[in-house]
Amino acid sequence: MPPKFIVKIDKTVIEDFNEIAIRHKKATIWIGGDANLPDIDWHTDTISSNRYPKEINEHFLVNKSELGLTQIVNFPTRDDITLDIFLTNRPNLVQRCVGIPGISDRDTIAYVESWSRAKYQKPTKHMLSGDTTNNPKRFWSFIKGKRTESTGVAPLRKEGILHSHTETKANILNDQFTSVFSSEKGGGEVPTKGDSPYPSVPEINV
Repeated sequence: MPPKFIVKIDKTVIEDFNEIAIRHKKATIWIGGDANLPDIDWHTDTISSNRYPKEINEHFLVNKSELGLTQIVNFPTRDDITLDIFLTNRPNLVQRCVGIPGISDRDTIAYVESWSRAKYQKPTKHMLSGDTTNNPKRFWSFIKGKRTESTGVAPLRKEGILHSHTETKANILNDQFTSVFSSEKGGGEVPTKGDSPYPSVPEINV
């Protein structure tokens, strides 16, 4: 099958995932099966080889992050590669994920047990003080308590490679921030650039 056709199919599938997620924002999402994406290192969400076009892997990783999905299968299913996936936006509902003897060309296949939804709990009535101006911390604590999932920073690209590992993303951001600051040797005075070519700003009275 031509690579361009494979990319087209991949994008179509991902677009279907996006449409379902947007249409059912509060739903629990499960995406499972043989993704056959051997180039992706699921432990770091990076591209580690080039068996398939790079565009396929990048497109999948970016959309996985944008949908807030977590890969549950964390062990190889053929040789040292993880081909099976179980992606979900509610990883806290997964009870266990284990490998069982595979079939065909699979050494192992993933067996996943998960709740379809969180166990029902009796609603708790929350009282929020109206004095949020003088006590904003109480308000934001209330908002934070309503959040269920956090996807964090989206994958970042460096030197053409997409990175999703937390430490790697932190280093990429740190390098970007430090690159816009100058370092004065010896801690001396800030060098002068001479007179400004622009007119002075008149005083502003408020």
